[in-house]
Amino acid sequence: MKKIFLMFALCGILCAGAVGGVFSLGKSYVTKNPDSYRAALTSLVDDLNKGNFNDRKIKAPKYLRKMVKKDEKKEIKKEKERALKVISTRIKQYGELHKKGVCDILRSNVSNVDNATVTKIFNGEIYMSDYLEKRIFNKLESPINPVVTALTNDVEFMKSYKIVAGKIPTKTELNLELRKEIFRALKKAEKSLFKAVSVIS
Repeated sequence: MKKIFLMFALCGILCAGAVGGVFSLGKSYVTKNPDSYRAALTSLVDDLNKGNFNDRKIKAPKYLRKMVKKDEKKEIKKEKERALKVISTRIKQYGELHKKGVCDILRSNVSNVDNATVTKIFNGEIYMSDYLEKRIFNKLESPINPVVTALTNDVEFMKSYKIVAGKIPTKTELNLELRKEIFRALKKAEKSLFKAVSVIS
């Protein structure tokens, strides 16, 4: 029993502290209950919408973090790491202001996923994050646009982005990369949860 709680606590940390919702989601995997699964996912999205992005451990997108090379000169590496912190802060700041549109689309789709798809998710045949990406990736372009506009109008963000990437992003590029990052992060958390559940099932 102790091992079960440790596993779910770990997944809770990965999902920015929503331990209760993650525990319910993990339990639905164990009991193979589609209704509980949908309810738990819907609850997690609601928590995201009601909570504060600034309280969450949201890093700069991975594609930017990968641009900080281990073998770079110390001064350059430090400058890029400082720039990544600015990027992370600004994404949280503007994401908090404009998250409702994204959360509304997520909520609508996770609450209506059919039983056949949920069964495949339980069996490890597909990931919910992949299912969502195919269905709503393009739909997220519009609600993310206000975030992109705010970011590209932010002098410090653009300066920091150029320090890390060596160029200024276009709005189209930034929108695309932010959408990719949403599903990358979702899949990472989902894989961790599935791995934890597989150990205790």
